[in-house]
Amino acid sequence: MRTTLATRAGLLGVAAATTLTLAPAPAHAALTPPALTPVAPTVAQPSAAAEPDAGAAALKWRTIQHKSQLAKVTGSKNWKRKRHVRVIQVHARCWGNDTRLTVELQYKRRAALGWAVAKKGRWNCDGGYRTVRIHNAGHSEYRVHFSVGRKHTIEWWFQYYD
Repeated sequence: MRTTLATRAGLLGVAAATTLTLAPAPAHAALTPPALTPVAPTVAQPSAAAEPDAGAAALKWRTIQHKSQLAKVTGSKNWKRKRHVRVIQVHARCWGNDTRLTVELQYKRRAALGWAVAKKGRWNCDGGYRTVRIHNAGHSEYRVHFSVGRKHTIEWWFQYYD
């Protein structure tokens, strides 16, 4: 099998291939094996294109609204989605074991049609955090609606991923 630098690189890795680059020996060279000398491995430097731009903000969850209040029915302010935002979530919890919390993430349809539910979640008020999330947000305006069977404290975060 004929080996080239490309096949050696594929078989042994780039670091090993750099140590195996051999120059062809002249015809009158001695038949004794050459002395082995240790070669320091070369480390590839990352290119400037691979480094993140210092001015670019890191992707993370951004809070639109955070609130904690005692209520039976409550909701968030209306939020106009930014053009590049596709993931929106509501992170909520309530306390008290005698009722259930219902969370509706709603979007605005055309003016005459009103609001529709994009995603809905329902769970017991046990103090644990739960999340309602959509991954392909495309409407221009969103809001959140909460309801519980009895008056309880509801804590929630309305967030988007940017």
